[in-house]
Amino acid sequence: MKPTEALPHPPEWQTTSVGKAIELKRGISWSKDQEYPEQREGTVPVIRIGNVQDRLELDDLVHLSGVKPDDLINKRVASDWSIIVGSNGNRARVGNAVLIDKDIEFLFASFLVAAKPKDESELSPKYFFRWLRTEPVQAYLSASAEGTTGLNNLSHSFFKAMHIPLPPPDEQAAIARILDAVDAAIDRTREAVERARGLRKSLLADLLNRGIDKHGIIRSRLDTPDKFIRTSVGWVPSAWKISTLGEQFAIQTGFTINQDRHPRLNRRGYLRVANVQRDELNLEEIKELEAKGPEFIPRKLEVDDLLVVEGHADRLQIGRCARVTPEAAGLTFQNHLFRLRATNETKPYFGCLWLNSEYAQKYWNAKCATSSGLNTINQRMLKRMITPVPSPEEQEAISAIILTQRKHIDALKDKADQLLKLKQSLMHDLLTGKVRINNAQFDPGLEEAA
Repeated sequence: MKPTEALPHPPEWQTTSVGKAIELKRGISWSKDQEYPEQREGTVPVIRIGNVQDRLELDDLVHLSGVKPDDLINKRVASDWSIIVGSNGNRARVGNAVLIDKDIEFLFASFLVAAKPKDESELSPKYFFRWLRTEPVQAYLSASAEGTTGLNNLSHSFFKAMHIPLPPPDEQAAIARILDAVDAAIDRTREAVERARGLRKSLLADLLNRGIDKHGIIRSRLDTPDKFIRTSVGWVPSAWKISTLGEQFAIQTGFTINQDRHPRLNRRGYLRVANVQRDELNLEEIKELEAKGPEFIPRKLEVDDLLVVEGHADRLQIGRCARVTPEAAGLTFQNHLFRLRATNETKPYFGCLWLNSEYAQKYWNAKCATSSGLNTINQRMLKRMITPVPSPEEQEAISAIILTQRKHIDALKDKADQLLKLKQSLMHDLLTGKVRINNAQFDPGLEEAA
């Protein structure tokens, strides 16, 4: 099958082509002096490539002045148009698209392309968008992108030659409604994840500043002011000790990665900055280095060691911390990470929570130095960071609450992943006619159930 041929489909379906059935429009170009970061009188917002993600993201817009009246009409984002990435340095982004579901007073930029079925085409805008977003079509558009200067451009000739399966109108409508219902369920689940993350952040701040009493209740400084004391980290329960990370942990630096560390005879898996996220390890890709036993053993990771990011271009990512899990035990780590091993009263997970706290992030933002665009911290700063030390029992109780909340978030994320897999499967089955449905068969209750 040629890339421009229609996806597999039932023999009774018709086909059409993009060139025959779809109207295409290019976006607006402008000069730098027309551009403003915020809305002003006489300006109009414009959508750029970064706004075209899985959905239309409108949190980073520019605003243009001096737009010609014709462009205000012809370059406007309007209902039922698909907005497509037409040019990008990343070939895989070429062809990515969002569907506009209502008229909005925005323009779209020149590196984007707007597409909409012509009235006489018998193609539904929502069905066309769903076809456009299928994996084969996205892969063909990326693979056919043209460019010689590092910028990959949508091949309009290839795109126009692509053929589209054309089910009956009622089947197009049913396909779109089913996939809309799954998208709505995915959106609700993602929103639930964000709400849970917000709750976790708020709960963590309360627990790290007020703790919980023997009855499992978060303490109140208003109700029991005599049981709190003002410290360098703010108000905390008077029963808590104040210490430093240097007093609570043994700190070790990692291997410097250079040519001598190219893996040969003594191959050791090691963790990099990319593996250490905030409160979790990403173990999808483990690289190897060369290290003999005597130098490896002191840097061998154990369960409950903490890894802290030493350098990052983004100041907000400095000092992020993750606890070593059983899956990562036995690995080692690179020099842009610090290893902290508990030696005193602080429990490892409580230490991880504190290192990822708002206080810690503010501490690093104030203290970290910049070198060649890389924000870095040093071992002395790390040792001097103040940390509260509740009783071992209270640390365990606080950690248990946050771990329970974490499991809830992970369950929601798993649900979102499962819905995405369901959507991919449904898109393939519905858009190839493997599963047939029409509006008369469509149960509106599916939208609520999803």
